[in-house]
Amino acid sequence: MSQDIPGSGSHAGRTSALLLGTMAIAMLILLAVEAGRALGFGDEGIYLMGPRYPDEVTQNVSTIFRFSGYVFGLVGHNPIYFRLACVGLVVVSALVLAAGVAAIRPWFAGQQELTHWQRLQVPLFLIVGSLLHYQWSYLTPSYYTLTAMAVNTLTGLTLLSVVSLGGNNRRYMGWGLLYGFFFGIVLFAKFPTALPMLAMTSVTVAICARPQRSLAFAACVLAGFSAWLLLTFTTERSPAQALRDFMDGWSIYQSLGYHNPADKLIAYPTEVGVLLLTSAVWFLPSFLLLGAAGADLLSRGPLKELGRWPALAALAIGLAAIMSLPSGILVDVADRLVTTPYLGMTRFYIAAQLAWVLLLAGLVFVAYRSDILRLGWSRWIVLLFLLGAPLAGSLGTSNPIYNVIQFYAGPWFALILALLWLLWRDRFVSYRLVQFTCLLVCAYTTSQVIQGSWTQPAQIKPRSMASQDQPTMVGYPPVSVLLDVDTSRLVEDLRAAATESGFQPGDDIIGFNQIAGLVYALGGKSPGHPVFPCCRPAENAYGAAVLRFADRERLKHAYILLDVPPEPDVENLLRGAGLQFPEEYELVTTSVGLSRQFRLYRPSIMSTARTGEAAKPTIASPSSTSIQ
Repeated sequence: MSQDIPGSGSHAGRTSALLLGTMAIAMLILLAVEAGRALGFGDEGIYLMGPRYPDEVTQNVSTIFRFSGYVFGLVGHNPIYFRLACVGLVVVSALVLAAGVAAIRPWFAGQQELTHWQRLQVPLFLIVGSLLHYQWSYLTPSYYTLTAMAVNTLTGLTLLSVVSLGGNNRRYMGWGLLYGFFFGIVLFAKFPTALPMLAMTSVTVAICARPQRSLAFAACVLAGFSAWLLLTFTTERSPAQALRDFMDGWSIYQSLGYHNPADKLIAYPTEVGVLLLTSAVWFLPSFLLLGAAGADLLSRGPLKELGRWPALAALAIGLAAIMSLPSGILVDVADRLVTTPYLGMTRFYIAAQLAWVLLLAGLVFVAYRSDILRLGWSRWIVLLFLLGAPLAGSLGTSNPIYNVIQFYAGPWFALILALLWLLWRDRFVSYRLVQFTCLLVCAYTTSQVIQGSWTQPAQIKPRSMASQDQPTMVGYPPVSVLLDVDTSRLVEDLRAAATESGFQPGDDIIGFNQIAGLVYALGGKSPGHPVFPCCRPAENAYGAAVLRFADRERLKHAYILLDVPPEPDVENLLRGAGLQFPEEYELVTTSVGLSRQFRLYRPSIMSTARTGEAAKPTIASPSSTSIQ
C-alpha cells in the first residue's frame, strides 16, 4: 500500500502548482504575442468577416456570427483584442469546469484531503487542458472556440448541479436556470453539440439524484431555456424568421455534401475507432503490463496486498511517459498537420489525452478488480459523462472527429483527475504520483501548444509565426497586424490599386475562392455570406446558393476579387446571379503572391459613379493598433 510522507504534501503541492502555473502563463504569453500576428485567408477570414458584419449572414444553421460579432463589437472591431478576448473566455469556461470538478472531488477522492496548493492545481490543470484548443494556433474565435466554451461550461454546470442535487441545499435550482439559459445559447449556435450534451446531463441527473429533485431540476432548466428564447425572439428575430433562416442555411450547407447525417452515422464510429487504436498502439507497453498484472491477480491474489501495486502503477505511467517523449519534444515536424489515418491510426499527439484516459482507467479496473462496482453507479455515470463531452463537441462539422476532438479536451483533463483521485482514494498510489502524472500530461500539452502554434500554425501553413514580422494595416477600422513579407506585399498592392480605382472601406467585394480573409484585410464587406467558394461541383453549388440569397443591387455594384481563373466556373456563377461578367467589368489589377495570381475587377457602372468625389483618408488611421 502506498503512503504519503507526513509533512511532505505542502512542499510537493506548492512545487507542482507553481510548475502548472508556469506552463499556463507561458502558453497565455505566447498566445498574446500571436494575437497580433498572421491572417489566414480561408476559414480564419470567414470568422473575421462574419462577426464584423453579423447582420449580413441571415441564412445560417448557427448564430455563431451573432455571438462573436457582439464580442468583436465590444472591442471596437479590433482583431487583436477580439482574439485575446476569446482566449480569455476559454479560460473563464475552464474555471467553470474547475468549479464543477472541485465540487465533485469528494466523490472520487473520498475522505482524502487536499492542501491549499493541491486544490490550486485543479484549475491550473484544467486551464492548461483547455488551452490545448490552440495547439494549431488559429486564435481568431471560430465555431470550434464557441463549442469549446460550451462543452466546458455545460460540463461544469452539470457537475455543480449533480453535487447540489445530492446535498441538502437548493443551489441546484440556480445551476439549473444557468444551465437552461446557456443551453439556449449553445442550441442556437451548434445544435449537434447542445442536444447530446443535454441528453447526457439528463441521464446523469436521473441516475445521481432522487426523482423529485430531478424533476425540479428539469423545471429549472426549462425556465432558463425559456428565458433565453424570450430574450432572443424579442431582441433578434421572430420564431418564424429564425426557422426560415435555419432551413435556408440548412439547404445551403447540404449543397456541399459534407453534412449528410446518414453518412456521419458511418463515419463517426470509424473516426472514434481511429482514436482508440492510436491510443492503444502508442501506449501498448503499458497496456501489456496491465494485462500481465490482471493475470497475476487471478492467480496469486491482489497486488495491493503483495506490496507490488505502487511499483506497477509507477512503471505503467513511466512507460507511457517514455512513449510520449518523442512526439512531445519533436513537435515541429514537416508532416505534423498530415493527420490522414495510416494503418487505421492518426498521429499520436492527436490521441494523447485519450491514451492517458484509457491507461488510467485500466489502472483503476486492475486496482479495484472485483470491488469495482462498490464505487457506485453515480461515479461511473459521471466518468462516462466526462468521457463523452468532447465527443459531443466534435459532432456536426465536416472535419473527422480525430481532427477536432482536442479542441474540446477540457472534460478529458477532468476525467484524468477523477481517475487519479480514485487511485489515490484507497491509497493505491501516493499523491506524489498523482501530481507527477498531471505534470507529465501538462508538459506534453504545453509543448504541443507552444511549439505547434508557433512553428506550424494551421491557418497560414507552411509559414510560421516567426515569419510574421511586417506591420500591415488590415480591416475596417484599420488595425496594424504583423504579416509575412509576401502576404503584406499582396495586401498593400491590392489595397493601393483598389483605392486608386475608387474603392472605399466598407464597399462590397465578392471574393472567389474562399478568400474572405483577404476581403477583410482590404476593408471590404462581403455581400451576404462571408465566403463564395467555387470551382468544384459541391463548392459551385454552395456558391450559387449564397449568391441567390444576396441583394441583387449590391451584387451589381460589388468589386470582384479572384484567386482562381475567371472562367468557366466564376463566370457561370456570376451570370447565374444576373451579373454580366466579364463584359461589364474592368480589370483593376493583377497581383501575384503566395503562389497564386489575384485579379481585382471593378464593375463598369462604378467608373463614373464616384467622379468628382473627394479622396477618402488613407486606410492607415492614427487610431490603429499594433502589438509587436
